[in-house]
Amino acid sequence: MKIHNLSIIFLFIILLFSCDDSVEIEYYKVKIDSLTVQDTIHVTDTLKISLKGLIGNNGCYSFHRYESYKYNNMLDLTIWGKHEKLTACTLALVHLDDIYRVFPILQGKFYININQPDGSVLKDSVNVTP
Repeated sequence: MKIHNLSIIFLFIILLFSCDDSVEIEYYKVKIDSLTVQDTIHVTDTLKISLKGLIGNNGCYSFHRYESYKYNNMLDLTIWGKHEKLTACTLALVHLDDIYRVFPILQGKFYININQPDGSVLKDSVNVTP
């Protein structure tokens, strides 16, 4: 009887420590459906860029980060998502509905470029007044 119980405990320990807890993670560009900005801002104002898009089709998807490069009168922005490849995920769609803030600093036309997953660029611009 004792040998049988020890065998079961030993088997349980082997199964417990043989489980793989690693999760495969994939990072990807989020497709932005729309961006909204003010027509004109003052040079000392913060430009607020409203971004909307679908991050993923279930709860294993999430927002990861903004990648931005700002040049004199231009912002180049990429939105990154994260997909954790799990066996069980919620069924809820995950949307991006956020505001990205940037300081244009220079007066004149300020250009906004949002990089899309397919290589295209969603563009807009704002007049920055003195």
